[in-house]
Amino acid sequence: MKVYADKRSREVKPAPEAESVAQEAVGTIGGGELRAAKALATIERRRAYIKSGYASTQAWAEAHGYGDQQARRLLVLGRVLAAAPELENKMRWGGVPADSIVAVSKVLLEPALELTAAERRTWLKKACTLPPRQLREEANRAVEEARQGEATYPMRFHITRTTKDGFVRTRLLMSKGQPRVISEGQTFGRLVQDWLDSHDPQRKPLPKRRSGPTRGTHSRYRPKQVDALVERRSGGACEICGVRRAVEKIHIREPHAKGGSREADNLADGCRECHLMVDAGVFRFAHFDEQGHPKWTFHPGPMQGCTGPPSEVRERAPPRYAARRPVGMLVGSGSVPFG
Repeated sequence: MKVYADKRSREVKPAPEAESVAQEAVGTIGGGELRAAKALATIERRRAYIKSGYASTQAWAEAHGYGDQQARRLLVLGRVLAAAPELENKMRWGGVPADSIVAVSKVLLEPALELTAAERRTWLKKACTLPPRQLREEANRAVEEARQGEATYPMRFHITRTTKDGFVRTRLLMSKGQPRVISEGQTFGRLVQDWLDSHDPQRKPLPKRRSGPTRGTHSRYRPKQVDALVERRSGGACEICGVRRAVEKIHIREPHAKGGSREADNLADGCRECHLMVDAGVFRFAHFDEQGHPKWTFHPGPMQGCTGPPSEVRERAPPRYAARRPVGMLVGSGSVPFG
């Protein structure tokens, strides 16, 4: 793309030899990949593309026969070789592939990392030993952790074209006022935080209005304030198995039939399966821990055979339901502490 010369043209230095090499290397990338990458890096460093009327080195390269991805890859390769000249001989003699150098470029050229001499040597050694794909994953993780200031975890999922376009648009809008475009991981993290700030019961202020005492009444109405307190404590997950979504409220001290209150200290979030097990006497409330989470004791007696459960068990929790489900399926992976 042609542009007019601006005040930066005072910093422009001609690079006729580099331009000649870069033009001659078109179509012969392979043995000449190293020469082309160094030439493009020289054109960028001297801003020689402005003399030719182009906005960037990549635009200059595309106008002279390089493909879009090819020009970007060679330019990154040239930047890394300029920052780490010791890699040139290793690449020239086949000691390190060009793909590995491009992969490690994110680390070597990332300002947020501020690599020490020892860390720099470690990454250069990785470039010579690790496969490009593994090296790329480690480099991406290091850059993301440096930018976000905490440990990161890989995620992989599929989205529609419309969602992808919206994500790109969101990323650009979030990058306004920033010195550089924020990463995809930072964009995803901010979207999650914005959604939680708007919809998460644990972050919303508690409702101020509520009814009077709820103990000893026939009504099943629960004050919204009580629901909000329980949801804050559970986070939306079953407070017994911890692996399923909570869809019901469980009376844990006194059942409703015996006049139990509908307050946060007598209610727990639970899935339907665990609620049935509580009604059957398989899980029994023990106490609240220091963080205010309910703890349970396990009583497998009602699960043995198809005999009747204790008399206080209601009809909607028949023992045959418990008998069909193995204990391991009910308590997930065993990570939920009982008792």
